Amino acid sequence: MVGISSASSIAYAAQAGIFGLSEANQQISISTARLASGNRHVRAGDDIASLSQAIRLQTEVTSLRQALQNTGQAGSLLQTAYDGLSTINDILTDLKGIAVQASSGSLTAADRAFLQVEFDELADEIDSIAGNTAFNDIALLNGSLSEESLITTPDEAATAARAQLTFAVNIGAGQTVVINGVTFTEGAQFAAGGSTNASLNNLAVAINTSTNANITRITATVDTNILTLTADAGGELGYVNLVNQGTSTAAFATAGDTTAVANLFAFSGGADDGLTDNSVRATGTSGDALVTAQNQTPAELQLILTGLPVNNETFSIDDSNGGLLALRFRDTPATSTDVQIGATAAETVQNIIDTIANYTGTARYTLDQLDFIRDGDTLLIRSKSPGNPLDLVAAAFNFTEAATNTSLSGATLNTGVNEGVNTSGVTNTDFLGTISGFTATYNSADNVTAQVTVGDYTYQATITDTTPAADTFARFSSTTAGGGYFDVELATGGLSVADQTDANTYASRLDAAFGGLTFRQNRIATSFSGSGDLIGARVEFLRGSFGNIDVESIGVTAPPSGGENANIEIVVEGETFRSATNLGDSISEFEIIEFTSATTSNTITLRNGDNEIDLSTEAVADAFEADLRD
Repeated sequence: MVGISSASSIAYAAQAGIFGLSEANQQISISTARLASGNRHVRAGDDIASLSQAIRLQTEVTSLRQALQNTGQAGSLLQTAYDGLSTINDILTDLKGIAVQASSGSLTAADRAFLQVEFDELADEIDSIAGNTAFNDIALLNGSLSEESLITTPDEAATAARAQLTFAVNIGAGQTVVINGVTFTEGAQFAAGGSTNASLNNLAVAINTSTNANITRITATVDTNILTLTADAGGELGYVNLVNQGTSTAAFATAGDTTAVANLFAFSGGADDGLTDNSVRATGTSGDALVTAQNQTPAELQLILTGLPVNNETFSIDDSNGGLLALRFRDTPATSTDVQIGATAAETVQNIIDTIANYTGTARYTLDQLDFIRDGDTLLIRSKSPGNPLDLVAAAFNFTEAATNTSLSGATLNTGVNEGVNTSGVTNTDFLGTISGFTATYNSADNVTAQVTVGDYTYQATITDTTPAADTFARFSSTTAGGGYFDVELATGGLSVADQTDANTYASRLDAAFGGLTFRQNRIATSFSGSGDLIGARVEFLRGSFGNIDVESIGVTAPPSGGENANIEIVVEGETFRSATNLGDSISEFEIIEFTSATTSNTITLRNGDNEIDLSTEAVADAFEADLRD
């Protein structure tokens, strides 16, 4: 027993010795690591609290070192720019010397010619330095580093106008609902169901599958005995859709805008805050005789003022129901339809626009379809869409004037043309440039279903007669919500279709027709938020391509000494746009200013808010320029 106990003691002593040697070796390793690295902490267990503090300090030191490096690079960049500018400054000094030398009266024409050559070479050298001075491929002196004014535009449809029909009782046998003049009769176009909701669902299907052009511009949905009708294209022009409650025999209540006709309601709630009706414009020539010649011209009429009207004289606009809304010229306006006689003809024209903009009566059905634009002393009255707009009794708009120093270019707004391809109902951001890819499916003799996909939307039309006896419109509607619709006017004669091979030829000819057209879009600048006097104003761009639009410069100059007209110039991606030459010395409330390009058919439109903008002096012109930039 004693021997065993002694052996155990020896073993324990040996183990303790080994452990001590291991611990000593570990401490030596830690000390060696500390000496080698210069760090007090070589493992987390040394001191957790101080280690975390050390890591934080080390991170800050690393950040400071990187900031120091960045500062050094920035210094190098600035030095590079400085060297370039210094060289340009030296050249400018030489150019000034050459200019002074050339003014000497002792030089001959040949001497000056040689000086001109030297001058031009030095000027070219400035351009070369400005274009080639760079740091890490970053151009420093060509203007690309200046702050860009990037304009964004909408990529969704505008807020759509709509109307809601609320049915307290179910639709009875043979009862009717009249929408946009089209009658939907129970038992014919749709069937009554066992409940109000079931009947409305059947009615909604009939509306959504209708091929009537007056109906294919709206979409119907149902929710708890309410039928909601929504304009497909969106925007204020959606107000032209109508619910004929008075001529319907079914019982329902309508939520919409009242009109000049009792129980006839216009859609309401539309807003031009995205891609609106008439956002997409088609220009060019139809590439195939299958489609009529392209001519999409809005109707226009002019009220010309050669002086001031006299107190209590009138200018009258169609009231939407066969009558006239009289705007009365007054020295002191007393009602909402009075027009202040201004100090000048131009001011009076703008006061007409102000009165129209603030009008809230039932004649808005007419006014919402028109733009009113001041052109010097002339009021331009223009349809927002191609062709001739119609009032509630399906007649062209009428205008009269009974005032001194005024004249109308016509009594009826009927100069518009709607021929070829009308894309005023398209709300698809990809509908730009050229469109192709039509297909056609043979249904029966001279009957095909044609379609084309543009971006995320497919547009489809059933053409029931491919050999029309007269020019006939076919409506291509988006098969999913959001794309809107477009109309194609098929020319007389067309193409006989007897099988799928003929249908394929028909599609090819549609492609050819569209191949000669270019599609541009008019979009609101969503990133423009007017400041100062521009609060409430809106800017629109009509272009053939979109993305972020780089506005390179804006210049506003007051009328020159002895002149009457200010000037506004905007440069967008190398393209110069200028205001009209008869702008005057101010922009009045609700005035529309159009800027035209010097090289293309692109335009910019400024729709002013309810603040008058003074441009009469350089100081106020500079302030307005700053507001535009902001």
